Amino acid sequence: MTMNWDFIKKPNGFKIEENKADEGYIKVSVEPLMRGYGNTVGNALRRILLSSMEGSAIYGFMMDGVEHPLSTVDGVVEDTTQIILNLKNVRLSCVDDEAEVRIKRKGPVIITAGDLEKENSKVHVVNKNLEIINITAKREVDVTLYIKKNVNFEISDNIATEGKPVGFIPVDALFSPVTKVKYDVIEDIRVGTERNYEKVIFEIWHDRTMNGENFIPFAGKIAKDIFGALINFDDEDEKVAPKAVSKKAQSDPMDEILDKDIDELELSKRPANCLRSSNVNKIKQLVSMTRDELMKMKNLGSKSLKEIEEKLKQRNLYLGMNIKKRG
Repeated sequence: MTMNWDFIKKPNGFKIEENKADEGYIKVSVEPLMRGYGNTVGNALRRILLSSMEGSAIYGFMMDGVEHPLSTVDGVVEDTTQIILNLKNVRLSCVDDEAEVRIKRKGPVIITAGDLEKENSKVHVVNKNLEIINITAKREVDVTLYIKKNVNFEISDNIATEGKPVGFIPVDALFSPVTKVKYDVIEDIRVGTERNYEKVIFEIWHDRTMNGENFIPFAGKIAKDIFGALINFDDEDEKVAPKAVSKKAQSDPMDEILDKDIDELELSKRPANCLRSSNVNKIKQLVSMTRDELMKMKNLGSKSLKEIEEKLKQRNLYLGMNIKKRG
């Protein structure tokens, strides 16, 4: 069986219809698309834009005199809860994958988001005038902010605190620079003498930490990498039919993962040491255990258990797997 690819009409890239960079808005069109492909392309790129654009955010902080999220500090207007809310609203970008910014100020003074740039040249803040801490007394405030790159959103409960100093307080982190995406499909677009093509118009709202003109190309790259992994033949010869690979000739990627050392999971020091001390050295040993069995291990607490489950989930694994039935 062969496949003739000549019927495929590819879009002519994308066109910027409107770009209000200062307002965090851009309108982009993609055409021509074959009939029915408008919603296919529109929905796929919309979901990628909302979930997979990388950005930077503050994910935790430390401050003298603050031991927990309900603390108050003498001479500071905001309580810790309000400071956390202020940090969540800071919109920034960072050159490095991770960064720490330490700000020391003596009051009376207001620490703003723009102070992050003053202390670290690799950090760029969009809303510089956002007030974070209002110091009214003649006292010094020492605060350290932790920044990293990621995609989507991470709640404070899921942020690992192992390895962080005593007093580290996690903060809900919104990494995505895209805040809203809308698309419309325009039908009956003319290509030559035919009018059976479609056009997709994207409206993208963003926080201005990223150049809006990069959103569609980046989303397209992600889609290409995902769908490209499904092609099991050389497409240089467009008339050659793909050859199916027999099951015997295929190696099961899941078995390869299960046979690897637990170091492959990149666990933090505490859970890794607990597993090693209990002679759990392979991933297949770990997944064959139950939550109750793990909790009986010495020095392995609920946070370490949660981290183990998250690391397994990232690889489509889970505790209590029946390894014997595989194969």
